[in-house]
Amino acid sequence: MTHGDVVLLRNGNEIQGEVLEEGSERVVVKFPGGVLELRKREVREIRRQPRVVYLVEQGEKQARRGDPQGAILTLEAALAEDPGSERARAALITAKHGLAVWLRDLKRHAEAREAFEALLRFEPSHPTAKEEIRALEELQAEAAREEERGRSELSSGDLESAVWRLHRVFDGFPERREALAKDLAAALVKQGNGRLNGGAWQEAEDLYAKALAMDPEVLPRVERPFTFARVRRIQEILPAGDFAIVEALAAGGLEVSPACGAFRYYRAVALEGQARTREAAEEYLSITGGKRPASLEGAVARLRQEAESIVARDGLAPTEDARWREVLPGDYRELLTRRFRIQHKNTHVADQVAASAEKAYDETFRLLGCSTHLRVPIQVQVHPDKESYLATSNMASWSGGAHLVSRRMGNLSEHRIYCFQGQPRLATGVIPHEVGHALLAHRLNYPPSIPLWAAEGFAISREPAHFHAYYRRLLAHAAASKMLLPVKDIIARSTYPEDRVELFYAQSFSLVEFLISLEDLETFLRFLKAVSEPGAEWEVVLPRFYDLPGKLAFSNRWLGWLEYSAKRE
Repeated sequence: MTHGDVVLLRNGNEIQGEVLEEGSERVVVKFPGGVLELRKREVREIRRQPRVVYLVEQGEKQARRGDPQGAILTLEAALAEDPGSERARAALITAKHGLAVWLRDLKRHAEAREAFEALLRFEPSHPTAKEEIRALEELQAEAAREEERGRSELSSGDLESAVWRLHRVFDGFPERREALAKDLAAALVKQGNGRLNGGAWQEAEDLYAKALAMDPEVLPRVERPFTFARVRRIQEILPAGDFAIVEALAAGGLEVSPACGAFRYYRAVALEGQARTREAAEEYLSITGGKRPASLEGAVARLRQEAESIVARDGLAPTEDARWREVLPGDYRELLTRRFRIQHKNTHVADQVAASAEKAYDETFRLLGCSTHLRVPIQVQVHPDKESYLATSNMASWSGGAHLVSRRMGNLSEHRIYCFQGQPRLATGVIPHEVGHALLAHRLNYPPSIPLWAAEGFAISREPAHFHAYYRRLLAHAAASKMLLPVKDIIARSTYPEDRVELFYAQSFSLVEFLISLEDLETFLRFLKAVSEPGAEWEVVLPRFYDLPGKLAFSNRWLGWLEYSAKRE
């Protein structure tokens, strides 16, 4: 196209683009938003202008709309069209400077510096770029000094100053967040331990929760002190008879420490206090083991006494035990439960996986409203280490667990879950996540494929609340820095991205939450089943279930919901 066209409409609007067809009945215009067909009687006038003028005007509009990257691409095309255009060159300089300032204001300092340097290469005589680069260098140098001071304070035990200083760098420099997260989480745990020693149970819990939201891998260091603080809180509340609160606290405690008998005991006490005797007896029985009584309700008092004795013997919080790290020699052993066949090389790990898997199965089965159970037990292979897990599952190195559906002659054969002992979140997160995958596929009657974002988003919803907090933190930071992944790219993916995997998971989880919030889980499942059918088209399926005409509306509504949700929290 050698010209840019301006189509003036009779209603006063105008469209800039390229007229592809002009006939007696219609006018077809290509513009940045797509291709538009107009009736000829709607058009008042078509004005021709040089392409470079059109591109410059379009680039200037993009810059005014807050799209500096798009403006630069358009203005570079304008300059390529006419290398001698002073207007195009001046507009491109302005856009390049605008991009650098935009990145700086978003605290993306490293990218801003690169953008200013690119501007200087294009226009060496720019009046402010060199000074702006020096200012960024000074800012980054000061941040590095602050980070070093914070680490030094952390080493010397000055936790309050260390956390304050490291948080300043964490909040102000997005590129340092990944490197700082583990140190900040460790500092928060130490702060929590200090509050714990002072008997401030709630304050200690809050600090442990912040540590988990900062770095979920800190769980092994948090589990024991968190459990002690939560149990103490429960013991203070229980005499008042607030059984619903006790049940919620105990259930939340089990998300952090699933093997803690004290949490199961207090949850049972709370259930019994709410006249849910059979459920209470089942919980007591999970602690005592042994033969199942003929009448659970009739045996509840005896079971309570036995459970109380076991919990008193074992203590309030789980202790470090070398048996969890043992690897039995020889072949895999097998533990068969009601719904699972667990292959393992550590009996203690297998027992914990079994308890987590059965609990996750029951809860997810009820949540999804499944009408039938799986005919074949889910096979869980707990590898002795991450290396053998990765070699067997063929997953990426960042993976902590995997779910596969095995088929023979095109028919479902079995579900397989791969994981490994030593994974910090094995029982609390990985197993509920993978069981979520299995039952979602079962609920949807095993379509050939489920959209990756939806499958992962639902599976994450089955993980503990502290992991949801971690993903929401990632989302909030990415949104504030304008670094969210495009929604259209997320929903188009059938494989995991090579980088920014955690953000892909976080946005997938949020998109699922958003759709469920618009209607309900049942509507989401019906939508998911429809969109999983071979040949299903998003733009056709989506409006059948939601008041969303297409992908763009879906993306825009989600962004608005995300911003509103962040403000509420």
